[in-house]
Amino acid sequence: MSLTVATPREITDAESAFFKEHGWVKLEQLITREDAADLLARVKEKMGGDEVKVTAHSNDKLTDRNMAGTRFHTFAPLSVNATTGEVLDDTFNAFSHSAAIGRVAAKLCGEPVRYLIDQALVKAPAAAENGSGETAWHVDLSGRGETPFQNPNTQVLVWLALNEVPAARGSMRFVGPNDQNDEVWEIVKGKSLQETYKIFEERGILSPPLDFQPGDATVHSGATLHSAPLNTTDEARWVYNLSMFPARTEWTGQTSGLGVPEVVEDPKGLEKLEAGKVFPDFRFPVLV
Repeated sequence: MSLTVATPREITDAESAFFKEHGWVKLEQLITREDAADLLARVKEKMGGDEVKVTAHSNDKLTDRNMAGTRFHTFAPLSVNATTGEVLDDTFNAFSHSAAIGRVAAKLCGEPVRYLIDQALVKAPAAAENGSGETAWHVDLSGRGETPFQNPNTQVLVWLALNEVPAARGSMRFVGPNDQNDEVWEIVKGKSLQETYKIFEERGILSPPLDFQPGDATVHSGATLHSAPLNTTDEARWVYNLSMFPARTEWTGQTSGLGVPEVVEDPKGLEKLEAGKVFPDFRFPVLV
């Protein structure tokens, strides 16, 4: 049986320019609704079909993530074993390691990229038993002081809606790197999420509430502040998340947040991570 591969469309110059200015961009119908439905069916199959009570298996890992009070369900990795790069799922591997998705990220950050990790992020309705909470403001790996990525450190993160995600279902909001300063960070640390939204809206630095159809996506950089409110609907938010980074990036020696410390130890005699060197191809292939 032949494998059906979801194929992302090409990115426009206008979308690339918006990303470079704001640190995030919405990409309508990055893949088709039909392809999104296929990916959703595969995620549900792997997770056991229940967004709250699910069972992890194989080398995949299911976790309840807690990020400053946040609680949502993560199933990762989907594509490959985090240590060896061994393929775990043909469907997600074909998408996450394709030249087409590599071109999407390369168009946005201006150079070829490597695969880092992919995962399912499921935000259950807040009113449900074991429901999910708010997603607190944060930046990703390349925006942190303990980043494993030396310059260039433009981490590119694709957030792909697999079902309909109106703003009330917990879609993300952004404050770009150019709009961040010490005062913004103090507000983030000292105010509730809804209070920050009101303040940042008044200052004109907050992205608008975003509604998604299946196949729509956002892409944001690792240095972009982002958060998400409660899912106040009666259906779960199903999202596929894929992270990539520039191919020539060197490793800082920091493992914090990298999620693959086993690669540093090189348990199977594979090419290991070395500080000051680019990431090894067996686990972090260049997407061309």
